Amino acid sequence: MKNIDSELTGSFTVEGGTTETSSRLEFGDFYFSLSQGGPSVTHPVIQPGGTIYSICKVSGMQFREERPDVVIGLKIIGPNGETIIEDPELIKMNDSYFYHPATFFETVSAHAKLPSDAPKGRYLWKYTMTDRIADKKVDYESSFEVK
Repeated sequence: MKNIDSELTGSFTVEGGTTETSSRLEFGDFYFSLSQGGPSVTHPVIQPGGTIYSICKVSGMQFREERPDVVIGLKIIGPNGETIIEDPELIKMNDSYFYHPATFFETVSAHAKLPSDAPKGRYLWKYTMTDRIADKKVDYESSFEVK
């Protein structure tokens, strides 16, 4: 047998959903879950002392030298208007991204464990995202219940 080189050329198709560009700082696809990595829950209900999880996408941040400078704070407000949990710098985004197209987004997740004596009622989960490069701020609110 002789040594023979050969080359095979083929083609393929990549199918995907539409990608959205974001021209402003925003939260998207937010949902609550009752377990880490768990399924989305439309009307979440937890017990006092329970833990609730959130997942969402953030987009529209500005970059300087391949890095965003974004901080996401969380405030959980109880049924009587009192602040139950507050962390103004819960999530910090300042990693370097070589590739950040107009469709760039980052998935963020967080969880909060309520005190065991948390009053029953409707709670407000409030994110505040600050883009320090663009000097922009945006809020996102969703609610859950403690029974």
